Amino acid sequence: MADKMTEQQLGYDIKELTKSGDFHKLERALNAFCPFKALGVESQENPNSDFIREVITPHGPHGFGDACFGVFIDCLLASLSDADRGRVEKQWGDLKAWDFSRVAIHREYICKKVATRARMDLVIEFANAKRKTDLVFIIEVKLGGGEYGAQLSGYEEFVPLFLSA
Repeated sequence: MADKMTEQQLGYDIKELTKSGDFHKLERALNAFCPFKALGVESQENPNSDFIREVITPHGPHGFGDACFGVFIDCLLASLSDADRGRVEKQWGDLKAWDFSRVAIHREYICKKVATRARMDLVIEFANAKRKTDLVFIIEVKLGGGEYGAQLSGYEEFVPLFLSA
């Protein structure tokens, strides 16, 4: 009987929760329009990767300049652990201070140094005239799926600082 009472109480609590204004605000926010869903490509890697590339390219035709790229870098760094973020800052300094106009973003990049010759979804190259070492981010876009085989293991061979978020 105690279990049924708990279920009844839970049912009552859920009904009360769904009546709250905060719940309705959250529901509206989560039901936001998604153009990828409208086009039927929300789970397809290539259209999503193409869109990301177009929006974050600092010198793209979108008219945002480097604003989207700056936010993307902030999000990328925020997704790292404190230790990994510290490693990035130690090796390359403050990425926000770099010249974003010299960024190149590639799609489906094939690196001959990786034995599998896998296509990398996004490769972001920071060219920095003040340093001898450029910074490269390799981003694999995964939508509902994980790494296939040992997809990322080959990257560690030539990437001096391998981070995974």
